[in-house]
Amino acid sequence: MKLQLNKIVEVLSKMKDDEFYFKNYAPEIIESYADEIGEDFFDWCEENKGWIDKYPTREKMLVFKRQRNNLT
Repeated sequence: MKLQLNKIVEVLSKMKDDEFYFKNYAPEIIESYADEIGEDFFDWCEENKGWIDKYPTREKMLVFKRQRNNLT
């Protein structure tokens, strides 16, 4: 994911000189990255549902936050 984020930053920095292109396409690029992270996180939750459910709610939230941070 970090590699993809670096690529997105690179693309956006190249676009910044073209105001029309940047205003019209930058939000889509950023949104697609956010969607991809969300899908990866959802997949991770589904794959690990069995052992996650064994934790109390408070610990589950810590596990979720840690994994979410690992994806970004």
